[in-house]
Amino acid sequence: MFGFAGVSGNNEAVADISFAAGELKGDSTVNLAVSGASGNGGYSVGFEGSSNADADVENVVIDVAEGNDGYLTLGALGSLETITVTGEGDLLVLHAGGAVESFDASAATGNISWTNAQLTEDAIIRGGSGENEFNITSTADVTVDAGAGKDTITVNTNGDILVDAGAGNDTITVSGSGDAAIIGGAGSDTINLNGSGTAALIYEALSDSTYVNFDKINGFGAGDVIDLSAFTFTGDTDAISDGSATTNTTIGQFAVTDVPDFYGDNAVAVWVEATNTYVFADLNNDGHFNAASDLVVQLVNVTGVTVDNFDFGAAVA
Repeated sequence: MFGFAGVSGNNEAVADISFAAGELKGDSTVNLAVSGASGNGGYSVGFEGSSNADADVENVVIDVAEGNDGYLTLGALGSLETITVTGEGDLLVLHAGGAVESFDASAATGNISWTNAQLTEDAIIRGGSGENEFNITSTADVTVDAGAGKDTITVNTNGDILVDAGAGNDTITVSGSGDAAIIGGAGSDTINLNGSGTAALIYEALSDSTYVNFDKINGFGAGDVIDLSAFTFTGDTDAISDGSATTNTTIGQFAVTDVPDFYGDNAVAVWVEATNTYVFADLNNDGHFNAASDLVVQLVNVTGVTVDNFDFGAAVA
């Protein structure tokens, strides 16, 4: 176990820790205990006598002490496959290598951030209960299980993307040519669909997007879908309704909380207000819009939504 402590400052003070050539061999695991970094201070771990890319380090385990809020640079480390972060402190991990297959901060309770160069292997990224920030660039498949907390997740890849953001008001941005499946989880999420692939936005519970905490989707395209297959509907799922309401009723700005017969005979209704579309799902199957019991999602700068933009699965009574 190597321990680092006491680097701080507003001028990017850095402590460089280097291991001599040949000291780490045989697919080594390096355990690091980090504390005391603050401001713009941090630590840089390197390897003397050979390039970082050639160092035989496959696993790095980082324990972050409470009160830490600096950064740790791991360099290229071409053989590094797993990074594990635990502890109560905050830490930004910077890493330029591309072989990482697992970044696991699920046991960490602090705010953990990870920024990588370009991954070339399929990778799974897990966050803990803090406010995590992941900036992932890859050419392969990326899976993110962010955990609870207000997380910021940015993924750019030509592989497939699976994001489960967990509870919290999260910001999720996907780009590249890969297809994306996104579970925003409970809370009011902002989801930015900037890629050329298709996206499935998966909703599993009312708390995922409510009347008072609805999701805002930017970049929703003609080939994207809202997946409601977790719910059972009695209304018709072969069509969607243009939400009907009384004169001068404003749904998008929520001037009312209940509208009788809003859905007609259908399970889903859409309401276009200016350039935005609001999607309503009749989760309690009564045909009326109920603020307390119906799912609400905002599609920003989108009109022309059709039934083809929904996946009801087999969950129809």
